[in-house]
Amino acid sequence: MSKIDYSPGAVTFRLREVGRLSDLRTENRLAAKVDMSPAAVSRRLRVVAMLRRACLKLMRIGEANGLGRSRTTASQASR
Repeated sequence: MSKIDYSPGAVTFRLREVGRLSDLRTENRLAAKVDMSPAAVSRRLRVVAMLRRACLKLMRIGEANGLGRSRTTASQASR
């Protein structure tokens, strides 16, 4: 059983407290959005590239050990 109080008064109190603690100024309204600065985009691209390399390496290791299905290309499938 949850120990959180869901009574209307308790929920109202928590919502008011969160509102009080939030910084809702206009200049900060986009702070929670995705950072699209060149450095942030580059950083995310490096992470994605690293994850792709890791996935491809794991796939090759799995295939070498007879695990999973190997990917077939269209030319291989038509043979």
